[in-house]
Amino acid sequence: MKQILVLTLAILAASQAWAADAAHADPKLVEKLLAVSHAESVTQQMQAQIQALLNQQAQQMNATPADRPIVDKYLKELSSTILPALAWDNFKPDLVRLYSTIFTDKEINDLTRFYQSESGQAYLKKAPELNKQTLMLMQSRLQALLPKVQDLSRRMDQELQARHAVPPASPKK
Repeated sequence: MKQILVLTLAILAASQAWAADAAHADPKLVEKLLAVSHAESVTQQMQAQIQALLNQQAQQMNATPADRPIVDKYLKELSSTILPALAWDNFKPDLVRLYSTIFTDKEINDLTRFYQSESGQAYLKKAPELNKQTLMLMQSRLQALLPKVQDLSRRMDQELQARHAVPPASPKK
C-alpha cells in the first residue's frame, strides 16, 4: 500500500516540476477547461483505480481467514482516508489553482479549444485506456525491480545492524 502512496506522491511531484514557467490564468477559464476535458470523471476513475489497487494489495497480503477482518478493517480505514481527499469537490479547487499558476489564459483557451475539437474528444475517449496501459507498464517495470530493491534494503539493514552491533567482550586475563 506504501507503493501506491509513493507512486501518487511521485506523480504529483513530477507534475509540479513541469510548472517551472509559471504564469497566471483566470480561474474561470480553468474551470471551463476542466469541464470540457471531463476532469471530474477522470478524477472519479482515478479514485476507482486507487481503490482497486488497495484491494489488490490487500489480496497479495495472503492474510489467513482469521486475519482477514483486521486487514479489511484497515483497508476500509485507508480508503476512507485517501479517497475523500481526491473527491472532486475537495480536489477541484487545488486543480484550478494548479492550472492557474502553470498556464496562461492563452494556453488555457488553446487547450479548451483542443478538447472541444474532434481530435480532443478522441483523445479524451482514449485517454483512460492509455492511462490504464501506462500504469500497467509502470507497475510491471517496478515489479521487475522489486527483487533488486528488496536486496538493496536487506543489504542496507545488514550494514546498519553490523555498524551498531556491540562488539563481543574481550576475554579477561
